[in-house]
Amino acid sequence: RAKAAHPTSHYQSHTLRAMVSHLLAVFISSALLANTFAAAASDGGQCLVGKELLYGCTAWIPQYEHICCQVPQHWAEKAGFLKEPDVRFFDRLLEMKAAVEAGGSQAAEQVAQASGVSALGGVHARVGADGVFEWIFYDSQCGLPLFAAPRGRTFEEWRHESEHHGWPSFREAEVLSGAVQIIAGGEVVSACPQPTHLGHRFTDGQGPRYCIDLMCMAGQASEEAAADTLDTSVQMRPLVEEVEIQSSHGGSGALGDSASQVPSAATGGPQAAAGPPLLVSALGVAVMAATWAA
Repeated sequence: RAKAAHPTSHYQSHTLRAMVSHLLAVFISSALLANTFAAAASDGGQCLVGKELLYGCTAWIPQYEHICCQVPQHWAEKAGFLKEPDVRFFDRLLEMKAAVEAGGSQAAEQVAQASGVSALGGVHARVGADGVFEWIFYDSQCGLPLFAAPRGRTFEEWRHESEHHGWPSFREAEVLSGAVQIIAGGEVVSACPQPTHLGHRFTDGQGPRYCIDLMCMAGQASEEAAADTLDTSVQMRPLVEEVEIQSSHGGSGALGDSASQVPSAATGGPQAAAGPPLLVSALGVAVMAATWAA
């Protein structure tokens, strides 16, 4: 004669089935959320359409446009992008300098060619007030002058620091007056009417360092900037961490293997992106906890 099932066995079986159901529900929800985030990333902000960017960046607009066009932004172009064969950021700068110093009737065309564009307006390379050659960098979206470098250091020192971290790096002396704002999390955005994401600000033993996405600072001078006498004065600004800026460009960070995530100022620079599963997993845990408690 078969023994009757112990009540505890029924309870354990019911609990196991409930756990499996909850886990399945969380898995399905996570998959749907992942698709939603991926779709949002692929449909990111478009603020660089039709722009001709310097330093070989025009060809990379389809891949990295969303980095510049979405505020707030937790993602960055990949580390070392400035050294891509068709970008060659610092080599191009030296070629621009050589064209300026050579002078002649073809100097303007040669500087434009060296920078990677068909024509170039405004001041992009010149001898600064201290007699040191410097380059001026503009917002890729609105053409606002952002940075003038190198200042207070040599070209080689600036290049070494930037290539070491993987992104163009600027110090306080190289940030133009009124050009940028620092919002929550140390994010650096431009003072354009529709702010452009530029990068993040970190602090090290030498003070604040602006870690900037090349794609977002590869613009040409706007008509106003090209027509006006360029104000390259410097304004030292205290850290402002909680300025709220609502973007008119789109949603949150982009996803994908070609982007990098910026986790915190303590790291000294963006790190390789882990992708959406981290966020989805956190949401899944929250859902699981809620359903389990119920």
